[in-house]
Amino acid sequence: MLDSTRMITNFHLITRAQSEADIKDLQSGLELMNQQNKQLLAELKAQNTKEKRLLLPTSSHQQYVAFTAKLNKQYNSLND
Repeated sequence: MLDSTRMITNFHLITRAQSEADIKDLQSGLELMNQQNKQLLAELKAQNTKEKRLLLPTSSHQQYVAFTAKLNKQYNSLND
């Protein structure tokens, strides 16, 4: 009877120790995932900023738009 009680106690101690180790592993994995998410969000924000900057009109583009608008206006006035 005493041996079976010791065995049960040892089993519970081993199970508890394993559960605590599993919890620590899960917590460290969760922390790693949080760090990776933060890094991915930072990279995404940087990429969005770069893409937005590329979509902004440049001075040469603005000059081209102004030139083609004047050209179209003159062309239309010739056809009237």
